Amino acid sequence: MEITARLFILDFNLIMKKIYYIFVCVVLLIFICPGMFTNTKSNQKSAIDNRMLAEFPTDCQNDWNEAVENYLEDRVGFRNMFITGYQISMDKLFHIFARAGYSYGRNGEIYSVEDSATYQHRDVEDEYITLLTDYLVGTQSICDELGASLYFFVAPNKETILYEDYPLGYNVHHQPNRTDRIYSALNDAGIKTIDVRYDFLEMEEKRKLFNVKYDPAHWNGFGHYSAMNIINAVISQEYSELDNLSMELFDVSTKTEQYFNESFFPIHEEVPTFSLKQDDTVQDNSLFEYTSPLNYALHWNNPKGRNLPKIMFIGDSYLGTGFGTEICFKTRCSEFTRIHIQNIADIPFYISYYKPDIVVIEAVERVFGEKSFWSSAKLQSGFNPHGKSIMNTYSIEDMGMMKWSVIMGTETNRNITILEGEIPDGTNRIEVVVCEYKGELFYAKVDKSTGGYCFAFPFSGISADEIKFDIYYSDSNT
Repeated sequence: MEITARLFILDFNLIMKKIYYIFVCVVLLIFICPGMFTNTKSNQKSAIDNRMLAEFPTDCQNDWNEAVENYLEDRVGFRNMFITGYQISMDKLFHIFARAGYSYGRNGEIYSVEDSATYQHRDVEDEYITLLTDYLVGTQSICDELGASLYFFVAPNKETILYEDYPLGYNVHHQPNRTDRIYSALNDAGIKTIDVRYDFLEMEEKRKLFNVKYDPAHWNGFGHYSAMNIINAVISQEYSELDNLSMELFDVSTKTEQYFNESFFPIHEEVPTFSLKQDDTVQDNSLFEYTSPLNYALHWNNPKGRNLPKIMFIGDSYLGTGFGTEICFKTRCSEFTRIHIQNIADIPFYISYYKPDIVVIEAVERVFGEKSFWSSAKLQSGFNPHGKSIMNTYSIEDMGMMKWSVIMGTETNRNITILEGEIPDGTNRIEVVVCEYKGELFYAKVDKSTGGYCFAFPFSGISADEIKFDIYYSDSNT
């Protein structure tokens, strides 16, 4: 019995040692493997964060330690797997959607909670409303002098339409919300607005305009189509050549989205897709290839619609969600342009180049405020200073002209002449640079930090002596 007991103790000790060694190996693997598989490549976009991964700091900045910490947190091995496992566990155990900026609603649908100011009817500063109004009034004055009609509309948040199911815990104030106040101020200023919210409330009862879980921060294909149908009905009152937008133009189907947008969280949701049945338009992005706009900028010519109006949409990601807005218009107008509002300071440049008949500016409810493309600083950078700044008229000799460039087009793509230069003593003073050529006005892209400018003309064979330049200086620096 004693021998048996000793053998048992020896076997037990041996087993415990093996367990200990296995435990140590597992712990070492947990610490070593993520480090071994750290992503050290530069310019990497996260598959689950909708942003670029942090880069390793290369200079001795004050927050160097924090920068290194952010780098390691972003690039550690198996990061996506750990985050996805955590999200699935929180969903299964506690019915919590563990993704920053999103939450389950009372009906089980996912909502964006990144900005609840509109839903809660929170206060908005009068100064911001004034800046937004001034910007659009300035843009309208540019459109007026270039012969274009300007329209503005706000794309509704999901919770604006499905407000009864928004997550609990958000107090609602009994006063007009931010969107109501913006529309009121713009209407008082004479801006033509299109409000799709009330139509959406009726339409949502018949058809889902927002997905249940996939990409809840945007409308789905039916929501996109419905908004464009409402807008088309409004602008066709001014341009009768623009016919009705019909569902018959599209092949409508569904596709299965396996994961929540920009993540590996499983949802398996059927979402609508739209595509044109027939498309004879020709895409022409030659100007954008030279001027390098931010985010997206796209242009199409319609050889079969030369007598139809030209249309330009300026907006954010809503114009590319479900499908691109262009499929609703490009076969029904002569030219169609879609530009991201991130290029807010260069909007006059693109309007004066393409000379659209109709300009539609879109903004989604959640982007108004200081942390967006519609921040006070961005609105001021895009404000048209006509009538508020000192104007000086210059000849070609005064313009610090550096070079001409001619981009030769094809049968369907026009020739482009680029004029670049740098205004003498223009650093941080130049607001707007305008030129007139044979009775046509053109606005330049301006680099206010250097006084540099860039004009684009949709033709070649320009005579420099016939160009007259107007430069608008900032009041505060003259």
